[in-house]
Amino acid sequence: MISIPAPRARWASFLGALPDDERVLWLPPHERGWAGIGAACRLEVTGRQWRTQLADAARALFDRLQTHALYGAPHTARLVGGLAFAPDAPPSPVWRAFGAGRFVLPRWTYSVSDTGGTLTVAVEGRPHSSDVAHLRDEAQRLLACLDADAFVELPVGDGRATLTSSTSVDSWRTLIDEIRAGVAEGRFRKVVAARHSELVASHPIDPLQVLSRLDAGFPDCFRFGMLLGGEAFVGATPERLVARRGLRIFADALAGSMAAVPSDPGAGDRLRADGKERLEHALVVEAIRETLSRFASHLQIGAAPQILTLRHVLHLHTPVVGELARPVHVLDLVEALHPTPAVGGLPRAEALAWIAASEGGDRGLYAGPVGWFDGHGDGEFAVAIRSALLAGDRARIYAGAGVVADSNAEAELAETELKQRAMLSALGYCA
Repeated sequence: MISIPAPRARWASFLGALPDDERVLWLPPHERGWAGIGAACRLEVTGRQWRTQLADAARALFDRLQTHALYGAPHTARLVGGLAFAPDAPPSPVWRAFGAGRFVLPRWTYSVSDTGGTLTVAVEGRPHSSDVAHLRDEAQRLLACLDADAFVELPVGDGRATLTSSTSVDSWRTLIDEIRAGVAEGRFRKVVAARHSELVASHPIDPLQVLSRLDAGFPDCFRFGMLLGGEAFVGATPERLVARRGLRIFADALAGSMAAVPSDPGAGDRLRADGKERLEHALVVEAIRETLSRFASHLQIGAAPQILTLRHVLHLHTPVVGELARPVHVLDLVEALHPTPAVGGLPRAEALAWIAASEGGDRGLYAGPVGWFDGHGDGEFAVAIRSALLAGDRARIYAGAGVVADSNAEAELAETELKQRAMLSALGYCA
């Protein structure tokens, strides 16, 4: 890997320079992230052994890499990508391009700091002279695009589109009643039911335009994108699954929500006082505490949830910070935590069995872990909610709602519609 200085520019100008290549974007809340183009190496996983497959292949890759800095500090090699919600299940045709899990070491990575931009190239093995010439041409093209910084965010358009739901109101009511009956019988404590809506626009959807609007509109979220050929998985999620930095670990318990109304300052207090929402949240906190306690020497968890305020929705939020008792790869933490009761349910096995058998459709990467990891075992993963799969003029937009004993089908349906607003607004849809 070799890093060179580059102009400061918007990430969209960089990603637009080589539109035919695989592209990734990772922007943490209120931090500088990075964008990647191409793939020096791709790692794909299948089945229940995804963690072993991914860790073994990554270890061999990182052992082969050499990093050189011609400018500033050397760039840390990172594999970026995501896993399906259920990586052991075969993907449906709509998710075939992304499969059960896919990570890339970008051929080109662009990052920006206070002192300027950095462009890093990664090549697996010793490149031939023809490869070097091709990389030189790509570098010149990328630097020219960064220097021009010519990306223009287009207006959201006239909003002409059709939107259809994957689940009728009657079918949704049946699903919620079935979960509530399971809770009453003691089979479940909570199950998260998800559905998707299909948007068909009047023109092809540009993933960079959607990502640019998500970036501008949701700085408190993890904004991510995986662009592969003519398809893209994009989102702006408020929920960190887990991060590891040395021996320090970080996680978010995020469950319990209501509509955000700027003119209603008492909404947060009502959310804290809502018994159903507090129960949903407490189950997530309990599960994260129990799981991370197996790895941590100590954990710091707030006694009462905070209110996380986003554009359309308020969430109950409890941050979790801890210290590992010994070095543990971030992938081990991901495997242990995913899926938390915020997107799956409790007990985990029973809830996941119900989702697979009764929910209908394939969640694909929705609600799965998305993020990055490096050769030291550090990394950060978010839960891929508030997300959409884009292909041509179509967008598949996902949302879920946690169901407990006191849940109401109409209220849970309204919650999923509320959670879809972020993606719909970025797509320019006007109801």
